[in-house]
Amino acid sequence: SPDYVIEMGLTRSITNEVEMIGKTGVFEIALSIVGDVRDLGAQKELITFRIVQEILNNALKHSEASKVEILLQYQPNDFVFHYTDNGKGFDPGFNHLSQRPGLGMKSIQSRASVIHADLDFNSAPGKGTKITLHLIDV
Repeated sequence: SPDYVIEMGLTRSITNEVEMIGKTGVFEIALSIVGDVRDLGAQKELITFRIVQEILNNALKHSEASKVEILLQYQPNDFVFHYTDNGKGFDPGFNHLSQRPGLGMKSIQSRASVIHADLDFNSAPGKGTKITLHLIDV
């Protein structure tokens, strides 16, 4: 629930999510946190968490990855979420992929725009996927 994320904070909420996914055994998942963790504001934390959840759900359903790495980077004026997997990848240029049930890339992009975050997808068939979400002035 939203209250849970606001109460726990972004980092703790993501840590819990990563631990739950780790227990499924679908893939190995590692989380690193760099910098001084701080509150980014309720709306930004909530929407960022929803984006992270959606990325991880997509990975569980579609990536066929054996390893996922997440990095949360707290910098003095910004915050960066890095996601990397060694899965089958996809071609971000193919529109039909955006409409595929559960892939949710369009939803992730629209959520990112609500909080004025930069979103970068880097993926290619057979090359895994890298996603970076960058929040500026937080």
